[in-house]
Amino acid sequence: MGLRYRNTPLVEAVFEFVPTSATLTKDGVERLRARFASEYPKLDHLAGVEVQLRLGPTGPSALPTGKQRDRYRLWNAAKSRLLQFAEDMCAFNALAPYSHYEDYLPDIKRFFDAYVLECKAADLGHLGQRYVNRIFLPSEEAAAEDYFTLYPTFPRGAIPIARHPPVSLQVGTQQLSRGQVTMSLHYAGSDGLRPVYFLDLYAHWTDNSKGEFSWPSVKTWQDEAHAAVKCAFEAAITERCRELLGREE
Repeated sequence: MGLRYRNTPLVEAVFEFVPTSATLTKDGVERLRARFASEYPKLDHLAGVEVQLRLGPTGPSALPTGKQRDRYRLWNAAKSRLLQFAEDMCAFNALAPYSHYEDYLPDIKRFFDAYVLECKAADLGHLGQRYVNRIFLPSEEAAAEDYFTLYPTFPRGAIPIARHPPVSLQVGTQQLSRGQVTMSLHYAGSDGLRPVYFLDLYAHWTDNSKGEFSWPSVKTWQDEAHAAVKCAFEAAITERCRELLGREE
């Protein structure tokens, strides 16, 4: 679709790449950090321990495996882009102000290729593309069903319902060639007199068969996922919402 919005509601877009197996050494972490240091100078180190879930008579329990699963995050100076990586994943986060999917592809590719080189990842385990949108309705009196097609409706007068009741709704929608798009709508309270809703669109890989952990392979899927996410966004909002967001062709 050729629609864009002057008042883009996008808070964050995340592009996920997960191999089935990879090895990330401390030297590899330092090389990745050094390679992107000029553009992403701030490093966060998140220490973590891998756990194994087990089901027992008293319910599930989490047992540490003893394996360290440290994660690293590299921020650019404006905190509008974020690189995340660990032995079991890498991800590129685009935060506000968001431009366009195509603008980020060169940097995503450069980061992905550097990660593959360091981790020797070969097989694909999971892919994801997530778009989180925050939409402010114009006033407390605005009816959410006038702005979202993805909103529950009730027979008028059947039961008393607040103008903006707590709502959290999730729907699985269209199938990708190897995956699915999930749409979620959540009411997050008011900002002054404006009701705030989060519309979360997540395209995710659901194929158990192996794929190739290479840029041509993952980009083909991400391109398809992006088209599906755009379609899901348009399907989830009404014409009144498009006017609110400043629709442009």
